[in-house]
Amino acid sequence: MSHRAKRLKLAPLSSAATAEAQSEWRTKRNDLGEAFGTRKAKSQIKAQERGKVNAAAMEGVKDHLMESIVVDEETEGESVLWRREAS
Repeated sequence: MSHRAKRLKLAPLSSAATAEAQSEWRTKRNDLGEAFGTRKAKSQIKAQERGKVNAAAMEGVKDHLMESIVVDEETEGESVLWRREAS
């Protein structure tokens, strides 16, 4: 029984709590890297920050992208991305 109780203590409570803790850890690690890291480490941190996608900023683009995706019947239901010509 004690072995099982130990496993329960080590198990994460929920995936949301784990994601939040991981995000907080990453933020703290990046802060330390920017303060005390090498030039290469600092450039890697900046590159990771530039590569993040802001989901809130993408909300306006989502409808436009969904309109541009068309299911082509000739290709047996495969999605085909196409652009409309501005008329």
